[in-house]
Amino acid sequence: MAAQQAAETERSTAGEGEQTAATAQEQDKLTAEQEAATEEEETLTIEQSAAAAEEERLAANEQVAAAQEEEQTSQSSNCDNDTKHHHDDGAAVGNEEPPSVLLSSFVESE
Repeated sequence: MAAQQAAETERSTAGEGEQTAATAQEQDKLTAEQEAATEEEETLTIEQSAAAAEEERLAANEQVAAAQEEEQTSQSSNCDNDTKHHHDDGAAVGNEEPPSVLLSSFVESE
């Protein structure tokens, strides 16, 4: 009877040891999965920050391009005003008719 009781105790102790090892393995697995999920979240955060920075850079480039285009248009307009003299009706100096009238009469004569 004592031998049988000792065998049961040994089996019970062995079963507890196996259960403890299995629980430790499960815990290690869960910890590894949590660490992987945390790393993935950090990677996504970095990628989102990079995408936001890229969007800001593109928006700044668009603003610079628009400002340069506006400056060029302004300079071109100033050059046109300096070199051309127009009558109030839009005809260039020396022409008696506005350009639209001149063009239509040229087309009709062809």
